Amino acid sequence: MRDSHHRYKFQGASFYSRTYAPYLAECIAAHCGTRYDLISWVPLSRKRLRERGYDQARLLADDTAAVLGTRTVATLKKVKNTAAQSGLGGPEERKANISEAYVVLDQASIARKRILLVDDVSTTGATLAECARCLLKAGAEEVICATLARRLDA
Repeated sequence: MRDSHHRYKFQGASFYSRTYAPYLAECIAAHCGTRYDLISWVPLSRKRLRERGYDQARLLADDTAAVLGTRTVATLKKVKNTAAQSGLGGPEERKANISEAYVVLDQASIARKRILLVDDVSTTGATLAECARCLLKAGAEEVICATLARRLDA
């Protein structure tokens, strides 16, 4: 899985999202049912998007939503260029790095909504926690997170 994910995220294999999506959708259906009102993703910064050429979390969210018969809604914007979380140490360093990096795009669109937030991978959970904090602070009722993979040794 690690090699496949690295090809997807770092080596231009953006089309892998179409292969991953049915598996993530199956997991979401089994564990979350319809406990969400909308699906969103953890966005990249503009700088990282330019470098990579695509947002792997958005592609995964879009393709997964399509399998689930719905669409995604942009809820967050990354406003702070941060060091790559993968290059950092433990949970506290990652939490500090990502703090205040995201803003909610439209509070009215998420008010009292249950949001399913998709990302490609979770290591310590710091990024997902920060995004969920922003969404909840802006009025979301609940944030449920789904990732393609998680690192077990972090």
